[in-house]
Parts: sequence; C-alpha cells; structure tokens
Amino acid sequence: MPVSVLLCEGQSKSPDARLLRAVLAGIACEIKPSGGKYGFGMQIIARQEISRYSVIKGIMDRDFDNDTTPPINKPRDWLGDGGKIHFGWRWDRCEIENYLIDPMIVDLTLADKIDLTHYQNALNEAAQSIAIYTAARVALSVSRKRFSPLENSWGHQGPLNHKFPESLTEDDCRQGILQVLREYEDCQMVADTEIFDHFEAKLAECQPGGIRFEHFLMFFSGKDLLLAMRWTLERLGFDSPKLFRDRILFELENSSEDIWNWLPEWGVLRQLIQQE
Repeated sequence: MPVSVLLCEGQSKSPDARLLRAVLAGIACEIKPSGGKYGFGMQIIARQEISRYSVIKGIMDRDFDNDTTPPINKPRDWLGDGGKIHFGWRWDRCEIENYLIDPMIVDLTLADKIDLTHYQNALNEAAQSIAIYTAARVALSVSRKRFSPLENSWGHQGPLNHKFPESLTEDDCRQGILQVLREYEDCQMVADTEIFDHFEAKLAECQPGGIRFEHFLMFFSGKDLLLAMRWTLERLGFDSPKLFRDRILFELENSSEDIWNWLPEWGVLRQLIQQE
C-alpha cells in the first residue's frame, strides 16, 4: 500500500515540511511535521496502532554517524528492533539544508541572481573552514549514549536557530568539546579521552583528502556550511543565510517543473512513497 501519512521533523513551516510538500506534490500523502527527532519512532508506532488501515511512515535527517559509505542517492531504510520494524527512512545527506545548498539546486532556482562559479568557490571555502569543527561534532555525536542527551555543537544561536562558534581552530574545537562535556557530565558517562580519540580519527576524514570532506554535501552540516558562507551570501545580495535558504525553498515551492527530477534521491523518495 502507498504511504498515506509521512511524518517529518520540525513544524508546519519548517524547511523539512516545505521541501517534502514540493517534492511529493501530486501524491496523495499527507506531510505531517512532528517536532523533534527524540521519540519520533514511538510516534510512528502509536499512529500506526490507531490507524491500522493506513500506512504511516517517517523521514528524518541522517545527522552525523560512523557510516562513511559514499552517497547512494536514495533515502536509507530506518529500522528498529533489529530490523523487525520499518519506521521509514533517513535522508542520505546530513540534513535538509544539504540539498538546498547543492550547486545544482542553486543554479536551477537562482540562476538569474547568482554567479554559480563564485558560489561554488564560496561553498568549497566554507567546507574547508568548518572541517575541524565538523570532526568535533561527529566525535560528540558518535560518543552519545543511547537515549542520553549530549550536544554536538556550541557557540551563539544564529539566524537559522542553530549554534555556530566564532572560532573554528583545532584548539577552539577541543575547548568546545570539553565545554559540552562539562555541561552534560551529570547525564553522560562518557570519558573525555574517548571523545578525543574519536576526534583525532575524524580529523583525517573531515579535512581535505578525507572521505567526509570529499563528499561534504553529504557528511557536513548544511546549516554550518550556510553560516560559514554568510559574508559571501551578503555580497551576493542575500542579507542572511536564512533569507538565502528561504528564497530557494520559495522557488522550489513555486516551480512549474517536476523538481523531484532534479536530484535522484527526491525521485526515489516519490517512488518509495507510492510503492510501499
């Protein structure tokens, strides 16, 4: 049976919901935002219990994990209970913004407003600037004990409702890791040596020459990349990363084309929703 309700992260006007409505346009599937990711799987199970004759699935960000498999260009199965429960899917990329800042999508939505070569250079420079910080975020993420909180970012809350530090050097990232550990020491039984071992291992993956850097549009945070490009985006005529992101979403929502053909993963998601 086709999926009749697809739950996603965020609120009704969140980038997740807006992009899904555009990608799944014309399909009889309700997009239902359900807030944060914690307890998301239980929401799906509870809704399926109530609506036994409907197919209810969810889709969530891939986030940071230990899997360094290159892009597969399709959503990954989200399984539970040793593979017995199929909750839905995880995006192949870290988060929604990773798709919106893809040079192909930027070119197709803002071709008359932005120089693509200039933009691609800014994106590459942003990836280099956040490489060490990304290694720290991955190290914190993979060290988190199941069901226990542990932040994987720090800094000021920016315009994307997203923390981002002012300085991104290796020393600053080490201090940031220690700061997070101090704030969560009451609920996390994880040693700082364990996290720093992960950090050292992830540095090679996240810096130029590493697998994560090679595919940074998949493995790095799209929000981090946007914030790292903020000065370039201003010079290109966008007052903030949020305005840039929202303009792309607006163009996708109002395009007369079948935008799900623009990225392979979007087309595969449509097929999964219709064929489930």
